Amino acid sequence: SCGTKNMFEIRFPYKGRIPKGGSDSLGKAIKINGRGDFKTNRIQLEIDSLLDALASFRDGVDPLWYDANGHSHLRHNFCVMGITMEDLYDTPSDLFCAGMAYGGSKVACFSFSRYHPHLKMSPQHWYDYVYTDKSSSYSYYDDDSKDKPEGTMDPIDIGDMNHTTGSEYLRRSGKLLVHELGHLYGIDHCIFNRCLMNGTAHLVEDFAAPSHLCGVCLRKLQWRLGFDVKGRYASLDKAFSDMGMEKEQKWAQKQYDALAEVVGDNQAK
Repeated sequence: SCGTKNMFEIRFPYKGRIPKGGSDSLGKAIKINGRGDFKTNRIQLEIDSLLDALASFRDGVDPLWYDANGHSHLRHNFCVMGITMEDLYDTPSDLFCAGMAYGGSKVACFSFSRYHPHLKMSPQHWYDYVYTDKSSSYSYYDDDSKDKPEGTMDPIDIGDMNHTTGSEYLRRSGKLLVHELGHLYGIDHCIFNRCLMNGTAHLVEDFAAPSHLCGVCLRKLQWRLGFDVKGRYASLDKAFSDMGMEKEQKWAQKQYDALAEVVGDNQAK
């Protein structure tokens, strides 16, 4: 029944490393809390349960991967990021939870499930959503519509999307990934300017948030990592261009050019 907590077996893939006591064709299997709706055959995984498992892996309590000598290598990494297309939730009343970070444990997990440009969902029931033929910046059912829109139960693959829609999917997902990574580097939600680290209450706010850090949060991250700001804008310019994010690419180029005028072209490169 809907909302009943269940246990799901999740199998983590690995690359060239055999989990201790496992085989070379299977990943590490763990039990994760979740809930299911049997009418739609849909599930949601409890994000706290996933984060607890990731924290155990990173701390070496129950390591996911071992090197050739049987030693866990995850503890030597700064953080562990869990990425999934499975739907997530935090509390029983949640419609969904896009992502969450345990800053102290340096683990985060997020789902791209609700960021699909063709998704339309009910604002009341977590299991009630469809994938329509057309993409939209508004992911909820229309308020004045008594019937949900026509669509399929299965998502449209990103490879079958047009250039604009595919780039929008990357933009939404990339912002979520970087936002959660910012938390792992000790940056809280921004209250100073329009910023990638702004807290959001729903997808409308989330999609409207910018793809860049404000000056305050940029300085926090630069202090933490010690990178060259001009070089970062050059890298962002290329990354945005490769992903087809034209608006963001032009913004990054503008920031780079502005810094070049201040410090000179040679130093800016």
